[in-house]
Amino acid sequence: ENRQVSYNGGLGIVTYSYDGDGRRVQKLESGVTTVYVYDVQGRLAADYKTDGATGAGGTSYLTADHLGSTRVITDSGGNVRARRDYLPFGEEIASSIGTRSGITGYGTVDNIRQRFTGQYRDTESGLDNFLARYHSGPQGRFMSAEPGGLGAKKQNPQSWNRYSYTLNRPLVGIDPNGLTTILVAVGTGNRPAATVTMYDRSGTVVSSGGKYMEFNGLASGTAGHDRSKEYADTPFGQYTLDFTRTGKAVDGGMETSRLAVRFGTGIIRIKGISGEVVIAGRDELAFHGGGTNAQLVPDPYALYQHLISTNGCVRLFNNDINTLIQAVITLPMDDPLDYIYIGDEATLNAMAEEKDTSGKYRNPELRVAIGLERKGEGVSNPFLIFRYMDALWEWLRTPPIEGYAFPR
Repeated sequence: ENRQVSYNGGLGIVTYSYDGDGRRVQKLESGVTTVYVYDVQGRLAADYKTDGATGAGGTSYLTADHLGSTRVITDSGGNVRARRDYLPFGEEIASSIGTRSGITGYGTVDNIRQRFTGQYRDTESGLDNFLARYHSGPQGRFMSAEPGGLGAKKQNPQSWNRYSYTLNRPLVGIDPNGLTTILVAVGTGNRPAATVTMYDRSGTVVSSGGKYMEFNGLASGTAGHDRSKEYADTPFGQYTLDFTRTGKAVDGGMETSRLAVRFGTGIIRIKGISGEVVIAGRDELAFHGGGTNAQLVPDPYALYQHLISTNGCVRLFNNDINTLIQAVITLPMDDPLDYIYIGDEATLNAMAEEKDTSGKYRNPELRVAIGLERKGEGVSNPFLIFRYMDALWEWLRTPPIEGYAFPR
């Protein structure tokens, strides 16, 4: 996995060990072993040293800037223990620069390792551990290439530099937590068709079981095209994952099972958190299979059943919804599905350009997916994009062919 296994800075060799997920679990330096422990979500929870050394005593509180970089460290009484400033790519500014030497906290030695964007900095090498790769602030780049050229987009030449950090935009191109997302882009027309795609942290389509997570579906509602109305076409906006369920339901089964004939063999329940989905009060929708029209869908549990309109959800072939669910539930604990974006091309582009009051982009994952930026921080979560497609599949747009199964 191209991980750094040792460092020799002239004061002895430091070695590093990793687990099967590529997370660093041990460091051996001058006979002292540091063990790193992760929580159930795959996040670093604690580290322990065998020399029994302790810190400054008491609890330290970290105050970060808009990038997540630790800037001020205080004790429980609010007293400043240390301060740090950084150059754009993370190199720490010396306390002798400017008037810092006269301000309490600058130049203070402490054992807080969360530095630039909140990542752990190794004192022996000065490198920041971004889990997937190590980053050098003085050099302004990662120390190893991005595997396989992940994230390279022809629309953005900067993305072809496999060592670059945040496309060389370190003041805005940062997502400290990393996010995995589903993007759903939707089109217009009589019966809106859509493509559901899951992307990894670099904007590359996720592959699971040898199959790419990109599927054709239908976002047509039974109540027409006014997405503000109940049962109309799938409303645009940002969603989060609620739950998933699979299994072959019995016709007329319990509604609470969410696997009646109209859901087929699987369902991904999603909840709206912003956009017209919230404004319209339609904040609980789903991706699912199935179909309730016995004439058009004689077998709602078939792998490739006929696709018909829903009550505002997104309908996929049963085979595809189950494949997608399996990909979602088998994602690494430190790389879970986070956001789902639904919209047409114009809406998705507008969402990608939204900024908060500090000038930071609200949806960096979406920007990655449509090629405006590339994640370089190491750990990110997959995401789904659901695109409404204009002029795609006449069989989906023109009655009376409703329910015609796309050939595979």
